[in-house]
Amino acid sequence: MKIKYKMIGLFILSIFISVIIFSLATYGILNKGYLSGLTPQAMKGALEEVAQSLDKTANRVEENEIKKLLEEGQKKYKNIRFVILMESDRAISVGQDIDIESVEELITCLSQNGQYDTNRWVIASKIDLNQKEGYLIATANRNDFKTITYYFNGPKAEGVLGKIMLMGLIITLTISSLVTYFFIRNMMQRMKGIDKVVDAFELGRLKVRIEDESSDEIGKLANSFNNMADKIEQQVKMQEEYEEKRKQLISNISHDLRTPLSSVIGYSELLLDEAGENREKDRYIEIIHRKAVYMEKLLKQLLEFSRLENGSLKVQREEADLVECIREILIEYIPSFEEQNIELIVELDENPIMVWFDRDKIERVIRNLIDNALKYGMKERKLRISIYKEEGKVLIEVEDFGIGMDEETLSHVFERFYRGSKGRKAELGGMGLGLSIAQEIVAKHQGILEITSHINQGTKVSITLPRGD
Repeated sequence: MKIKYKMIGLFILSIFISVIIFSLATYGILNKGYLSGLTPQAMKGALEEVAQSLDKTANRVEENEIKKLLEEGQKKYKNIRFVILMESDRAISVGQDIDIESVEELITCLSQNGQYDTNRWVIASKIDLNQKEGYLIATANRNDFKTITYYFNGPKAEGVLGKIMLMGLIITLTISSLVTYFFIRNMMQRMKGIDKVVDAFELGRLKVRIEDESSDEIGKLANSFNNMADKIEQQVKMQEEYEEKRKQLISNISHDLRTPLSSVIGYSELLLDEAGENREKDRYIEIIHRKAVYMEKLLKQLLEFSRLENGSLKVQREEADLVECIREILIEYIPSFEEQNIELIVELDENPIMVWFDRDKIERVIRNLIDNALKYGMKERKLRISIYKEEGKVLIEVEDFGIGMDEETLSHVFERFYRGSKGRKAELGGMGLGLSIAQEIVAKHQGILEITSHINQGTKVSITLPRGD
């Protein structure tokens, strides 16, 4: 059922309940006489009714019968007391006598508009009882005249209409407010439940669902969310299966290609060793060897990437001198620097810097950074490498002074298989995995790898490693 129909139904229900409660309350209150307000007309009608009942009796009526008639009148008109005062100043009443003790005092009171004190009001009617003259007196508390004096449901209810209307309004507003409150509270609890589930729904918690089987709009929203969550869970599961198969495929291909590629490199080296006078043939063999070596390098990157994805790449850290490690790497590159006429700026601490690290993998990272600088950063033919200590950590910087990178390329350099277009010629090769792998290796050492670059100013790569001492 739609919420608007529920609201209409609740409105009708609240009115129906209000009418029932109002009717029962009014019936009970009127029968108890709690709201029977008085007017001068009501008191006059009550006085005349009791006087007529006395006139209908025989001339010789006992005092007990008179008291019985007065008692019946008081039961019918609960806020009015009836007393008979004879010419002889003898009073006949039910219960406590009134303050008027003589006919003369009664006449004086009536001449003052029926008020004989600040709290009481009185009217009287002359009667003939047992052939003797007397007065039937009706008295009432003046507070009973503080109601709205409209006629409603006969003489007994005169003056009560205003109170009944107010009571009906209070009952209606109370019932409607309660029904609306519980309805809105239920809706808010359902909405909070949906909000809680939506906040909890994430890639690590795809099985959370909204438990709401209602057919209204909120229930349909919950059902739509659950359907969407089912589809996302299925898609994520399919994606995970696909990723797992892809990782396995890359791993298998990388392993399967290593053996034939190693054979190609070995045979090409053998042919180069036996090179003869056929220079053209020797040149082809040299190209084969160079390309095979390059493919082996790419294959190593792919294999390392596969290990990273599978979580099988682990670091074996041990304490060693990081300065000495970098010196040994630079010694390997000296022939390349001299051949390409590159100025090398080395800023290394003279003292050992002992760090806990995986020597083989950190060397791989440093070599990757130097290779990148030689490929893309040699506009000024200058390369700076530095290492120095900071509090609790060590900082390695590899800086070139070449073409640099724009903001677009810089924002993607750590993405796998990304190769920037500017300044990167096709013959330079690469799979776009080097920096991604380097970042993963540094992260496994609880370190940070950062890159800053500016067009035509160069690129600086900073590696921060914890010293662990």
